[in-house]
Amino acid sequence: MRHAGSAASFYEVRRGADGVLVMTARNTRFEPFTRYGDRGQPAPRVATVTTEVTQRSDAEGTPGRISVVVEDLSAAVARRVAAFSDPGSEGVLLGWRHFVTTEFGCCAAPNVRRVRLLENGRLLFRATGPGPAGTVAWMEAPNARPRLTRWAAYDGALDQAAYRRGAIGVLAYGSEAETIQRLEVRYREQPEHDAMDLNLGHGGRLVWVQPEHAPEAGRAETPFPIWGLDGGRPSAEIGGFSLRLLDGDGTLAVEIPVEGDRLVVGRATLGAGFSLEALGLDR
Repeated sequence: MRHAGSAASFYEVRRGADGVLVMTARNTRFEPFTRYGDRGQPAPRVATVTTEVTQRSDAEGTPGRISVVVEDLSAAVARRVAAFSDPGSEGVLLGWRHFVTTEFGCCAAPNVRRVRLLENGRLLFRATGPGPAGTVAWMEAPNARPRLTRWAAYDGALDQAAYRRGAIGVLAYGSEAETIQRLEVRYREQPEHDAMDLNLGHGGRLVWVQPEHAPEAGRAETPFPIWGLDGGRPSAEIGGFSLRLLDGDGTLAVEIPVEGDRLVVGRATLGAGFSLEALGLDR
C-alpha cells in the first residue's frame, strides 16, 4: 500500500484605481496523522488543509477561510471521512482527534476558535479566550469503556445588542456526540454603558474541580481524569465534580456542580454581579 499527493498554492497582489492594495493567497498543505481506535489499533489518515486569506491596505484584519478534507488511508484506495470549512486565517490539528480554526479578532474583539472532530467533521464548540482551543476544559473517565469524554467551552464573542441586555457570553457543555447544555453568563443588572467588558472573552479560564484533586482544565490530548466512572455505567451517573469559570485575574465568575451529566444551575456559586440563564440548544 502506498499513498501520495500534491497540491498547488496561489497568490495575487493588485492595486485598484483608488490606490488600495488587495492581497490574496491560497495555500494548501498536507497533515498526515494516525488515528487510534478504542482498542489502540492505529489507522493512517491525512488532512488536506486549504487556507484562503485576503488583506487590504484600507482595512484591519486578515479575513479568510479554512477548508479541510480528511481521508482514511488504511486501504489501497483513499476514503474520505470528513470535509468542513470555517471562517478564519489559521487552522491546526489538535492532537489526532480535533481540528481548530482561529478567526482573529479585530478592533479589540477576542479571537474566535472553532473546534471540530477530524473523524467526521462535527463542530464541537466555538470558544474565545487563550489557549490553543480557547477557554475550554476537557475531561475523561479513564476506566470507562467505551471511551467517555466531556468538554466545556466559553464563547465571549457577542454583539452589542446582547451585551446591552446583560449577556456576557455562552458556556456550553457536551460530548463528542452532542452539545448537552448551553448557559448564558449574564450581569445581574443591565450595564450602564455600551463599552463591552471583554475580560472573560480575552482571558477567561475553565477548570474542573474534583474533591481531593487540584483544579485543572485538562487538554484535548490529555483530558482531566474523573475517576469512579467505569465499565458500562450510564452517562447519567456522571457527577460529583464541578465546573469553574474564572476571569483573567483569577476571580470567580461562576462555579456549577455536575450531577447526572448536567450542569446544575440551581446550585451554582455565582461571583459578584454574575447570573446564569439556561439556553436552548438551537440558540
